[in-house]
Amino acid sequence: MGAMIGSALSVMLFIGIAIVVVFLRAERRAARNQDNVEVHDHRGGNGGFNVPPTPQPVNPIPPNSQPNPPQKLQPLTPMPLDPPGLKPGVTSTEPEGGFFANIDYRDYREDGAILIGFQVGLGKVPDTAVVTYLRPIWLTAKGEQFGTAYGRTKNPITTVKARDGYAIGGIRIKGGGAIEGICFTFMRRGEKHLIADDFYLSDWHGEQTRKPPQEDLRRGDGQFVIGIHGKRFNDKGGTEFNDSGCIGTIGLFLWVKP
Repeated sequence: MGAMIGSALSVMLFIGIAIVVVFLRAERRAARNQDNVEVHDHRGGNGGFNVPPTPQPVNPIPPNSQPNPPQKLQPLTPMPLDPPGLKPGVTSTEPEGGFFANIDYRDYREDGAILIGFQVGLGKVPDTAVVTYLRPIWLTAKGEQFGTAYGRTKNPITTVKARDGYAIGGIRIKGGGAIEGICFTFMRRGEKHLIADDFYLSDWHGEQTRKPPQEDLRRGDGQFVIGIHGKRFNDKGGTEFNDSGCIGTIGLFLWVKP
């Protein structure tokens, strides 16, 4: 009788030890799985760790020395598919800027006007500054005139205009989907052309992280700028780059007096 009781106790002890071992193994396995989940949550697809990107500085909207009322513009009329030819001696540059705009525009002066500045307005997409509003300023025989306004902005508008005796000789642009930054080269006006060696640069307007080195900002060879052309976005009445009709690329019409 005593032997049977001893055997039963041995069996129960063995079962108890087995249950404890199974329990401990299950607990360790669960802990390992939790560790794996935590590591996986922070790993990149290549097995490395994704470091959160450092926020890139965004150019603050430049202050507007002459506040403008909100723009209430009529929708832009698409440029004709077959625009009239250029007068003799006029050349054009290849448009530069973003690659999303797809509507042709053409602002070409035949009245002797030359380009001396722009009004510039900025927006953000989503944390990158982009140019959403541009309006050329022309010097005519009757004085300064605003050209066509392209785009809209909810932010202040900055007027970037040549000093007396100067005009725009070139434009430096950086683009992505839209124009992300722009700088103007101003040159002294001569009788038949601009004096390329007498120049100065405007500020960089747009995303500061897209600004080229200072030595790569100057553009132009001394020809008068008498027009602009390129691609713009569809005008849906909005204020963002892709729904306001703003300019996406800019090329220049150039001319030297004979």
